[in-house]
Amino acid sequence: MWSPSISFISKCFLQFGHIPSCFSNVISDNLVELRKAKHLSQADVANDLNLLGINIHKNDISKIEANTRVVKDYELYGLAKVLGITIPELLAGIEDKLEK
Repeated sequence: MWSPSISFISKCFLQFGHIPSCFSNVISDNLVELRKAKHLSQADVANDLNLLGINIHKNDISKIEANTRVVKDYELYGLAKVLGITIPELLAGIEDKLEK
């Protein structure tokens, strides 16, 4: 089972004074980049997810992209499907983010 490195947790705590805001998710940057590359708005992504049966609002997409909201496993699946990519593509660069 994966767990974040102590240095990552320490840096988050020192930077923000608490951990959750800097460790809400690791896909925020990738989601913004991939969504914009597909010329989709946050509302488009939310609507497509709702069509898949994933109840999410465009404000939730905004929070995910701002790294202030946790992404549920089924949302990760849905986001990859909506963007036409694989989950590993959505998680690209996770090692770099977690080892800093």
